[in-house]
Amino acid sequence: MEFSSVIYQGDSISDKQTFNSLPKELQNFLEQVNGIIAFGGGLQIYGCVKQPDWFSLRTAWNELLRTYEQLTSNDIPFAQDCMGDHFVLRNSQVFYMNCETGEIDNLELNFNEFLREAISNPVEFLSLNPLLQYRKDGGTLEPGELLNAYPPFSMKAEPERMYSIKNVPALEQRSYLADFYKQTKNLKDGQQIKVKVINQNTS
Repeated sequence: MEFSSVIYQGDSISDKQTFNSLPKELQNFLEQVNGIIAFGGGLQIYGCVKQPDWFSLRTAWNELLRTYEQLTSNDIPFAQDCMGDHFVLRNSQVFYMNCETGEIDNLELNFNEFLREAISNPVEFLSLNPLLQYRKDGGTLEPGELLNAYPPFSMKAEPERMYSIKNVPALEQRSYLADFYKQTKNLKDGQQIKVKVINQNTS
């Protein structure tokens, strides 16, 4: 299997404890490629590494288990897309988890079938339109970055408002999604809310 537009690839396996806890199909992949960022940032498969944190399977696994009650310790969030939504390996099946809403959908694919689908049709299968638009507007997604959408895609924005897309550090985006989920998970469908933007830049 060959991935296109690879912008980052993991080094040797340094987190052997996590590696040893993985199912064989994922181990086989990571023995060949210990994590990869492909399709210009559209698919980011974590590696069994101690550093960097944004590329560590263990770090992402722990983060998501603390936040999303839909996940159990047996679920393995092995990859994320360009927005920070995750792909989860559960009982040899790949699930897609929307990290804004916590919704999980069974893709009805095993790990190797998931890889083949991603490689054969990345734009549609991985929903890369936000990334394509970002690149069309002159942006480049670097290793360690994800895209942030405002307003969040799960909200119905005012008709005249356009969604804005920007690049942010991956850990920052994952934290943002987790916070958004915690604050909105008990809201009813169609309930109106206001998003308050806090500028965290202190310089």
